[in-house]
Amino acid sequence: MRTTLLLVLVFLSSAPGISAFPPDGQAEEKAEKPVERAQATVVSPGDPAFDRLLLDHALKIEARSTDGHLVRKGSGVLTADSGYVMTSLDVVVGGSTYRVSGGAVGSPRDAAPLAVTRKGDIAILQLQMAAKEERLSQPPRTKSPPAVGDRLYAAAREGGSRQEGKVVSSSEAKDGSRLVRINLLLEPGTGLYNSRGELVAIVRVSGKSKSSGLAVFTPQGMPGDWVEYFPSRVGEPIKKKPAEEVQ
Repeated sequence: MRTTLLLVLVFLSSAPGISAFPPDGQAEEKAEKPVERAQATVVSPGDPAFDRLLLDHALKIEARSTDGHLVRKGSGVLTADSGYVMTSLDVVVGGSTYRVSGGAVGSPRDAAPLAVTRKGDIAILQLQMAAKEERLSQPPRTKSPPAVGDRLYAAAREGGSRQEGKVVSSSEAKDGSRLVRINLLLEPGTGLYNSRGELVAIVRVSGKSKSSGLAVFTPQGMPGDWVEYFPSRVGEPIKKKPAEEVQ
């Protein structure tokens, strides 16, 4: 069977002088009373709960045009209990409306554009929540990038099975990011996890090829910008929200 290499783009830290990006972490709570947060339990590949965590958080994202036609689809991962879903920008560009489904979100929900990271072409969607107090369970996040020889895991959303790959090379790019190669082929937006069940990276497509891809290391606090809508394609300038609207 032919092995296809997946390229993983790893960012080691946020740029100096840029504040942490709330949409891919925990937003500041403005509720009068503390809210109990739903947290996923750290598991391991030998635990049946490991596969369940991967499958529950392999969310399906559909991007549709204004007339309802499907223009893009892919996967995503819940990264904040207040309803933030992280995916590849490739999955959402060109869409006007968005629908997210999967075990971690319950019944299918509408979602709206929220933000785009300044590096890595990662998009953040905001789920429509049933109530202000509603909290969803998100997977834990790792603080460390993967190393050569590390095993990474993912759930094949369509097949409903766990896939396992190994990091085969790691190098530093000109911008200071770390490029890691792994022998997995996955659809854009898929989450990659380490052996502790912690989210490590998000897969995205490289260029026009669908046979290999990029995945971006997604630690807490990636810098980014709030947006009014996503661009029509990757590489186009994003429409940022005015500064006074960024809370």
